Amino acid sequence: MVEIRAPANIKIAGEHTVVKQPEIPGTDCISVAVGKFASTRAEQSSPDQVTIVLEDGAFRCAKSFVLEELKALNRSLEKPADIKVFIQQNAGISGTDSEAKSETILAFGRVLSRLEAEHGVSVMGNAFFSSSRVPTQKGWGSSTAIGASFVGAVLSQAQVILDDAKVIDMMREVDRILHKNPGAGGVDVPPVYYGGYVIGSPTTGYSNIAVSAFPDLLAVSVGPKVPTADTVFVVNVKGRTYPTRTKEIFNAVQRIVIEEKQALQSGDNAKLGELMLSNHALLIELGVSSEKLDAMVTLAKEKGAYGAKLSGGGGGGMGVVNCNPARYFLTETAMQDAGFEVERIEVTQTGVKKQIEEAVRM
Repeated sequence: MVEIRAPANIKIAGEHTVVKQPEIPGTDCISVAVGKFASTRAEQSSPDQVTIVLEDGAFRCAKSFVLEELKALNRSLEKPADIKVFIQQNAGISGTDSEAKSETILAFGRVLSRLEAEHGVSVMGNAFFSSSRVPTQKGWGSSTAIGASFVGAVLSQAQVILDDAKVIDMMREVDRILHKNPGAGGVDVPPVYYGGYVIGSPTTGYSNIAVSAFPDLLAVSVGPKVPTADTVFVVNVKGRTYPTRTKEIFNAVQRIVIEEKQALQSGDNAKLGELMLSNHALLIELGVSSEKLDAMVTLAKEKGAYGAKLSGGGGGGMGVVNCNPARYFLTETAMQDAGFEVERIEVTQTGVKKQIEEAVRM
């Protein structure tokens, strides 16, 4: 038996602009692996099938596949643009009337089919039990965490190590299906896979940042958020309508990302906070912030924090505050008094990659 835990993640620079626009290259992004986890446990099972079990509190659903069913899943999604058709054709595959749970089982089945067909990973004869303590629809990357834990458990159980790019692509497959978007997961998966602070993009690749002095970060939930697809659409419209200014914004964010990396490496958290504020101002101009997110950032500045910004999809949801240690409790209390949900961020250095390697070496 093996069990793989995958962390949540937040973004401190570059979200939205990491997605390239027509004639506008995407930027890099800085993301952080956070100590909230989804997990998948693998056990041996009936030799002629593979079973997926999704456990969520009192809710439990399961689906077993024989090899021919996995091959059929692999054949039924040949083009990334056909994701929505793929989901419709396989609706209700988990045997539950919960659409979200059904699509999660379907996404996991698709991963199994690709691992078997494309990489020769033997998946039959196992049962995989997945659950998550990562809050959903809050900006923590909950779907990424559970998908990454699942892929990690499958590879660990099979005693297979694939190169980083292939594993990340497999983990992204879960997000692609759950978000019905061929480009999903490009920002969320790398910090979950590598752990710690990660910089990069789908086009430039990813690497860890050696942080000299970890900033004191607060996660601040300001309330409901609009779907990320909606804010991505807003940026797309901005790019088509105002291409020159949008390109200037993207270029400015890329400079911020580079300077944030330098600030993290040198331990200059005050400078990091200034850069976060600059990034947030550009996200406002792109149209992906919200009144409550802006109020949170303003309050953080008033209470002496180094900086703050939205994190993730925007339109509500999650913000992150880079606190001045001398005013940490003042800032935390002020956020709570304003009616926001506040949580201290604990960065985890252990991503799924390290756990796979350790499991295979055992």
